[in-house]
Amino acid sequence: MRKLYIDCGGGLSGDMLVAALIDLGVNTNKITEAFNTFTVRSGKELSYKITYEDYDNEKACEFNVICDESEYTKEAATGNAHTRNLEEIHDMLDMFDMSGYARTIARRIYNIIAGSEATVYAMNPGDIKLFEDGSLQTIAVIAAFAICFDALEAHEVIVPRIVEGSGEVMTHQGERIVPAPLISQIAGFYNLPIEKTGTKGELITSVGAAMIAAIITDTKAIDEEEVKDAKVSIGAGQCHLDKPAVIKAYFVE
Repeated sequence: MRKLYIDCGGGLSGDMLVAALIDLGVNTNKITEAFNTFTVRSGKELSYKITYEDYDNEKACEFNVICDESEYTKEAATGNAHTRNLEEIHDMLDMFDMSGYARTIARRIYNIIAGSEATVYAMNPGDIKLFEDGSLQTIAVIAAFAICFDALEAHEVIVPRIVEGSGEVMTHQGERIVPAPLISQIAGFYNLPIEKTGTKGELITSVGAAMIAAIITDTKAIDEEEVKDAKVSIGAGQCHLDKPAVIKAYFVE
């Protein structure tokens, strides 16, 4: 039984999850092939960079998507940055060369995001327009995650905790309470183990929450005996508040 434990003690985001899976030893050739295929089919340049940084005396992997600059230039000029509906996003996912299972995972993640947002705003999922979550950068991160998860062939995915901050944050729509309504909807519907802390600010992104919702099978505590000989990885994010934004993954074969 191949088990994947994911301890989200430093928050949760899509790039953190991809980095953690890569650090477990997933071969990145399939990500490269998928991104190259997307570039050819879409005409949009797409690549990625993997780096390692020290956090609390531990090496953590970072995953960064590099997009075609015209993606940002066009959106900035029109004022319609990252507005895509679910059908448009599915069409873009189809431009990536990946397995049927990976494509199913990627589509499931977006169905969770759009469906949850539709519930929050009392709309049809097909009518939802995604902004940051519909950007090329985010689509690429989700495709990379689906490819990595497919490669692991995990039978169980155990997530004992997902740490979130508190207070209020300022967004383009004004001030809002942490966690955001979309995060709360995903967490509540999919029974994600959210642990609120006194850290001021958001530690969980909607993409990270949807990724976990798409693959989680259990929320039990980490079996220390079981993971003592497991592969261990650390994935880092971009937003570090009171402590490093990192997650730790354990893979038991």
